[in-house]
Amino acid sequence: MVHTTLGRVATRRLARKEEIFTTALGLAEKEGRDGLTVHRLAEALNLTPGALYRYFPSKNLLLAELQDYVQKQVLALFTKARLQWGGDGKAGSLLSLLQAADFYLALEKTAPRYAILLGLMVGDPRRFQEEAGLRIVAPSALALFDELETLFDCAQHCGAILPGGRREKTLAYWAALHGAKHLDKLQDVEKGLKDSHYYGIQMARTLLLGWGASKRDLERAWRKR
Repeated sequence: MVHTTLGRVATRRLARKEEIFTTALGLAEKEGRDGLTVHRLAEALNLTPGALYRYFPSKNLLLAELQDYVQKQVLALFTKARLQWGGDGKAGSLLSLLQAADFYLALEKTAPRYAILLGLMVGDPRRFQEEAGLRIVAPSALALFDELETLFDCAQHCGAILPGGRREKTLAYWAALHGAKHLDKLQDVEKGLKDSHYYGIQMARTLLLGWGASKRDLERAWRKR
């Protein structure tokens, strides 16, 4: 009886957290990055800010769990999308890497609520000053990097790019794509600026060439996108 009661409490608590995360995602999508505050979130849930801390020990840990939730959703989308990517040989492995870049750069259109929160939280290194917060977000973040790293492993294995430094390539590739997203902020002040997707893909191509991809293989992959 005690175990059954505890199980029900845990289930209700998990369902409540899911509701909080879903509300936060909707709030971010509707009101943008600035709309996601603890006060605004509590208001949307018809709670007081203090009531949110029944489920999270601190604001930082609330945001940490929210980021972890979003990263897991993005990982699920990425893993599913990967099944449709690439092909055989050097061009196929390079195509998979270009499609991975497309996936990340297009998130604001394909999964806007995830993209907004991911950009907000990953883009602000001050979010998690508590070690407990880092322990929460790290596993799902590393899992995303691991998935991308397997694409570099395939590209190296078939000779599409130079061997060695898979993790460095993975992190540099992701950092370049994430950095490209910030160029959208300049569209109102820089005449003729293309969107961040354009610059992100150009950066991806440049990095792959720098890591030993042949222009011929890369062009073949590019035409298949």
